[in-house]
Amino acid sequence: MGITAIPSHISSVIKHLRLVLMVMVVYIHSKPVPKGTFGAYDNVYDIVSGILCSVAVPLFFVFSGYLFFAGGEFSAASYGAKLKKRARTLLLPYVIWSLAFILLLFVFQRIAPAQFSNSFPLVSEFSAGDWWNAMWVNPIQYQFWFLRDLMVTIVLSSLIWVLVRYLKLFAVAALGIPFLLSVSIPVPGLGLSSLFFFSLGAYFSLFKVDFVQISRRFFYPVLVVYVLLVAASIVLGKADRLGGAVHGLGIIAGLFCYIGLADRFSSCLDKLPEVFYSSSFFIYAFHGIPILFAMRILEKGGLLSSPARAIAAYFIVPVLIIAVSIILYSLLRKLMPRFTGLITGGR
Repeated sequence: MGITAIPSHISSVIKHLRLVLMVMVVYIHSKPVPKGTFGAYDNVYDIVSGILCSVAVPLFFVFSGYLFFAGGEFSAASYGAKLKKRARTLLLPYVIWSLAFILLLFVFQRIAPAQFSNSFPLVSEFSAGDWWNAMWVNPIQYQFWFLRDLMVTIVLSSLIWVLVRYLKLFAVAALGIPFLLSVSIPVPGLGLSSLFFFSLGAYFSLFKVDFVQISRRFFYPVLVVYVLLVAASIVLGKADRLGGAVHGLGIIAGLFCYIGLADRFSSCLDKLPEVFYSSSFFIYAFHGIPILFAMRILEKGGLLSSPARAIAAYFIVPVLIIAVSIILYSLLRKLMPRFTGLITGGR
């Protein structure tokens, strides 16, 4: 059971949300000061990045599961072909960007060892364990944990296909319950969150569930539920099982709420330049490096010395980083199109 073509309205929502969700990911990584420095900043970060933007990565997994099983019957041959394609679109960029960051870190540790040798071990003294840690366990490109988990989930996609194909929503629920209970698997790359949301996307794809139409039909009830869950999450936090479950339910409601919003504002989002959408992966891969440098420069310059300044940096720096990313991507695509395609997985 598969679909031969993705409906245009679903394709449009996925395209538009990829950009919006990428902006959210950048804000998740916007941390001008350590948690606990300023209470007012902590409140802003916890609400915006910790709750509202927490829908971003799960929704990326949903879209990945949906797209992976789209396009026809799933078979051993198609599984092999999909793995080969993802090696080019996911694994290759993962390795290139990770090695590039390690090389950059090596250079800066040579130029300014005092500033760049405290947070990371010396690259010149990397052991086999350090390399394994930097490339996989705790990706040195910290945002790449998503790609790592996605690649592992894709390797397991044949098992996911069997479970979802024959157990349907029971399989999705079996993965969703541990997610809501904040159960974790102590294996790098094997996350219940990724398995659950990827499987949910797989279910939509295999059984031709029009999740955009569902979001459109039940938009206002879902919006009310999402707002209530966000409010409850703010009050409860995520420290205990109850708070974690409420937060997880908020993410699930948020999926449909954000899909519904993207559907409603599709005509506005269509007016954005195409480069905003085509650069989304580059923004994802690139933003981690400059956002760290920007925050460190602001800190050294004494520009994060008050709650107001920290909050201003939290909102402004990501906008600047995204703008720089789009400009740099545009230049690279124009001057070195093949190289740009290589580091963005052909996107």
